[in-house]
Amino acid sequence: MFPEDDFAGFELARAMRQCGSLRRIPILMLTGVNDKLLLNFSTLDLDSSWLPVSDFLDKPVDVDQLASKAKALLQPVVSQADSTGGFQSQYESEGR
Repeated sequence: MFPEDDFAGFELARAMRQCGSLRRIPILMLTGVNDKLLLNFSTLDLDSSWLPVSDFLDKPVDVDQLASKAKALLQPVVSQADSTGGFQSQYESEGR
């Protein structure tokens, strides 16, 4: 959680969704709000206006769960880039 404002992460997610160049980027929120404020957020609370994130994890974060969720969220982005000659082609051509 942001030290200056417990809800700054929610506001940042909303601002990203309103910005044309950031609108389609998946957002995986890592949050301590359930622990700190006892609000019991779940994936049922994801909402395009109030909580516009792709998914979230409670802190402390399990590294394996984080990797799994990040991979799932990024897979459509990588697949789309591959089909349009995007990211993977660029990195392969650089020998990575």
